[in-house]
Amino acid sequence: IPVENRERVLEQLWARTRYFLVLVEPGSRVGFEVIAEARDKLLSSGHGEAFVVAPCLHDRNCPLLSGEASTNSGWFCHFIQRLERTDLHRYVKSTGEGTENERFAYVILSRASAETVAERSAQWGGSWARVLASPIKRRGHVLMDGCTKHGTFERWAVAKSHGESAYSDARRARWGDLLRTKPAKGTLRSVAPALKIPATPPGL
Repeated sequence: IPVENRERVLEQLWARTRYFLVLVEPGSRVGFEVIAEARDKLLSSGHGEAFVVAPCLHDRNCPLLSGEASTNSGWFCHFIQRLERTDLHRYVKSTGEGTENERFAYVILSRASAETVAERSAQWGGSWARVLASPIKRRGHVLMDGCTKHGTFERWAVAKSHGESAYSDARRARWGDLLRTKPAKGTLRSVAPALKIPATPPGL
């Protein structure tokens, strides 16, 4: 959609939204910024009716576009889905590979009621984060990068000392999953502010 038409199209889509509005763009820096712009526009002009369902666990400013994390230009919010290529797809791309990883940026917004917002706040309870890169598995611990309910971008180390269940979940976690930052044993400690996280997300 041309830049000059985006705001008008977004307003039309939101006006027709009864429950949920899903916006998807290619998983590039530009695609992420288009999604972020639409998200901010609806949250600021939705007359209190709009709230984010996913991937964000908050309605605050995106930490990858503001604050310390915004200086780390290699980071942007996107996800990966492995897809099977059709015969036509393989022919067009001149490849024999049967699958490929499709990168995308997205946001799901919903019309909110006061009761819905209260239920959502109680559900997350400040103890969850969205994993925004492939976990880094080390001996005895797993490093996880994610965005929290409080609108911060952090890195945690999930160790065996946090309990067998939490450690096992971290070993199985994938990019895009939800991470409980308050496992059975203690609270995960942020081990690096966003500014110190490597410029290139792990797993790329």
